[in-house]
Amino acid sequence: MTMPVMRRWFWLIVGGLGGLSAAIANPIPSLGDRLINLSVRVQIPADGSAIPGFVIDGEKSTVLIRVVGPTLAGFGVTGAMANPQLRLFSGQTVISENDDWAADPDAAAIVLDAASSSGAFALLEGSQDAALVTTLEPGAYTVSASSADGSAGEVLIEVYRVFPGFISPIEAIVGAANDPEDGLTGIFRLPVLATGADSQSGYLNSELDFRDQRCLTVEIPGSLMQPLANSIGANPLTFYRGKTIEVEG
Repeated sequence: MTMPVMRRWFWLIVGGLGGLSAAIANPIPSLGDRLINLSVRVQIPADGSAIPGFVIDGEKSTVLIRVVGPTLAGFGVTGAMANPQLRLFSGQTVISENDDWAADPDAAAIVLDAASSSGAFALLEGSQDAALVTTLEPGAYTVSASSADGSAGEVLIEVYRVFPGFISPIEAIVGAANDPEDGLTGIFRLPVLATGADSQSGYLNSELDFRDQRCLTVEIPGSLMQPLANSIGANPLTFYRGKTIEVEG
């Protein structure tokens, strides 16, 4: 494996997403000159901390923040911090925090999705590295990295912009729950594992059981079912089952 590019201190500026359309999934678009990741590798003393900052410019954006310790051993780093923790600040207020990224299976799944889509190297399964995914409004933020038990060690602090060209079902659910008034804007990509219908609409579901809390559902209004069937030459509920779709909006 190859270690990512590292910097001592950084400011990260990221933008937002937007648009409205729907289509069968296409290749992920090029990121062009968008800034997607900066990081800092630092030795933290006993009972100390490192506090880099970043800025989100434009619209709100989803970011993956990690404080990597144990996984660094796989890259040949000696003296890596055994159990790092992170706190995300807006001003003087802690708005999110994490100790062990894999402790909560649901949160771990979100981190894995975000890492995969943003090109981040994999964390060791079940490790005590710290990581979280959150959607932030424009503004300045700081990340406090320290040891959960006060010991010294070396860490890699990372901020990734989660802009893969799509938002996973889990990220969509969490993002919408965090901002129920405005919802979440972006390109949503989901596998259609099951479909269903009632007297008014058809439904494309990302999980086999629509009651699963991880399920993201796309509704096809009844008035559009026949026009869509005419367009694709098949019943949408059978045509899309087993395929991956993108919905932007």
